[in-house]
Amino acid sequence: MCKKKKGFTLIETLVSMILVLWVVLTAGMLLCSALKGYRNSRAAFKIMVETEYLKNRFLSYPFDSKHWLEGNYMEEGNPYKKNWSVKNISPTLKIIHLSLVDKGRGKNERIWFYKSSTINSEPLPEPGNGGNHD
Repeated sequence: MCKKKKGFTLIETLVSMILVLWVVLTAGMLLCSALKGYRNSRAAFKIMVETEYLKNRFLSYPFDSKHWLEGNYMEEGNPYKKNWSVKNISPTLKIIHLSLVDKGRGKNERIWFYKSSTINSEPLPEPGNGGNHD
């Protein structure tokens, strides 16, 4: 007389558990990687926006203002450390090197731009509460 099997064997159960565990761990690693990429992209975007804001603020100052004196400058703030240098190229043209470092994440952004004495506009307001420009 032949007995009919009911259920799964121990080996079948272990193999299926290993496969399910592998799928769950792979999905978890993908999710962690995606979240890390999102955080890095957001940090890079924020420092880029802050750098662009500072560039526009600098460019809005008159050519003969104190902000355009030749030299190297540094400003510690939260969350950014700002470094910039001003160099006179000619009596009517200056070059500015601007560097921002996000102290919390170690990300940095560097740009350079020119200021001409032929372009004048009103200065932008100083940033409030840590450079939030919303």
